[in-house]
Amino acid sequence: MDEIKIYRGALTASEVLTEFNRGSALVMGTLSTSTNSRTAESASSEYCIPGDTSTCDPPVARWDFNEKSGQTAYDSSGNGNNGTLGANSSAGSDDPSWTIGKKGAGLSFDGSNDYVIVSDSNSLDITNSITIMGWFKLNLLQNYQHILAKRQGTNCQLRL
Repeated sequence: MDEIKIYRGALTASEVLTEFNRGSALVMGTLSTSTNSRTAESASSEYCIPGDTSTCDPPVARWDFNEKSGQTAYDSSGNGNNGTLGANSSAGSDDPSWTIGKKGAGLSFDGSNDYVIVSDSNSLDITNSITIMGWFKLNLLQNYQHILAKRQGTNCQLRL
């Protein structure tokens, strides 16, 4: 699993294509241009549709999994949705392992009990359409496996 992003709302096919072309082997210049045709700053316009800076909606959560060690998967969206590998900050059998990902590092799950847990936050309370994107490789698909789940009730949390 690598490069997981959650967007509030459904992205169009064109927006998904643009998103997955980011980080390709050859990138020249910046990611977009401003409405006055001047080159925009890449970092500040990372989530803009090329040529349109009016729709720069960043994801509500983004885990790149490039830490390569430790018990925390940091959220780079700015919303603080950091995840803990397994049940707590101590290493355990329910922790996914750090591995090589599609882009940089990634996480490998054993298919039985590994997970990343993210505490509930207002930014993850999405009630309408949603887009979840990332890189996944399944070795085997079994009954009731999920890539992402949000639990309800007294212990609301997001599980990857």
